[in-house]
Amino acid sequence: MKPVVSALNAWSCFIISLFAVIILSVLGSLFKRNHHSMTGSTKDPENGPAVAASIFTAVVVYAVRILALPPSLVRQTHDGCSGPIESRISSLPKCDTPRIC
Repeated sequence: MKPVVSALNAWSCFIISLFAVIILSVLGSLFKRNHHSMTGSTKDPENGPAVAASIFTAVVVYAVRILALPPSLVRQTHDGCSGPIESRISSLPKCDTPRIC
């Protein structure tokens, strides 16, 4: 099966999702405990645990994205070689057999 995205896109999505899980988990825990830095102002939400539930839902979505799109997916080029470098450098020798990273 041919991968849908290139290796760079897969890695970018993986790294962003990883940071999102970490950052949103911290924010969700602060809202869940009604920390004064998150719920102490007049413009902040009053129901911290409800906000935390929404944030933890986003954490689950990002965690599923991490598991669903492994970074080892590499787009195969037109000549059967895998990897973004082979497709950009025309002076490389052609591959005999397709390989998967």
